[in-house]
Amino acid sequence: MTYHERIVDERPTTVLELLELIGGSRPDWHERAVCRGRASTMFPTSTQGVALDYRPALALCAVCPVLDRCRAASAKEAHGVWGGLVRERRPGNEGVLAVVATGGWWTASQIAARLDMTVGRVRRRLAQLEREGLVELRPADPPTPTHYRKRQRKEEP
Repeated sequence: MTYHERIVDERPTTVLELLELIGGSRPDWHERAVCRGRASTMFPTSTQGVALDYRPALALCAVCPVLDRCRAASAKEAHGVWGGLVRERRPGNEGVLAVVATGGWWTASQIAARLDMTVGRVRRRLAQLEREGLVELRPADPPTPTHYRKRQRKEEP
């Protein structure tokens, strides 16, 4: 048998063989994760205009025995829920809120340039933060852009 024939012969050909091959490269704690095999729960998808529902994933994380190990590995993950944290809450991803918390009014373009993000992504994050009551906006008529800042707490008398 030639080298080429041996390589072709040893390739995984079924989904189970492929999953077994991939599984060998995962950290050992993945075996004990409550979310194992629940990709659709941990990586939710949504139709445009509808917020992602992370509640089922966060409920699994709340009872997971490897939560700390998963959270420690979460910083390099771009999507889904890891260690009980959605991307925006993971270390290193607090960006947009951290920028507006520095004070003053910011445009989405200024924030995007500072964080090396797309303006569209910044606007989506700002809209989410506004819904959560964490930022306020100062609308403007085009061509002047809308400005954002961290919501100021009202002083109690």
